[in-house]
Amino acid sequence: MAIWQRTLPYSRKAPQESPRDLATATCKCMKADNDMIQSVDVAGPGFINIKLSKKVFSSRTTPRIQEGTQFGKTYEHKVKCH
Repeated sequence: MAIWQRTLPYSRKAPQESPRDLATATCKCMKADNDMIQSVDVAGPGFINIKLSKKVFSSRTTPRIQEGTQFGKTYEHKVKCH
């Protein structure tokens, strides 16, 4: 049964699986040949912890670090509205 079938709205028959079982099945799907994810773990009653690979993390953070103090600044406030 596909993951999306397990999470159908509750207007249909409620799933027979526990949240932890559903999270475990989701983790197995996420691990399959995914170079963006280093690890996926189930914690507690069904929480999913996703750890990104260093490659993905650095590709997202390096540009932000290079922007330095300009990161997040916008100049929209200097535009005059007519």
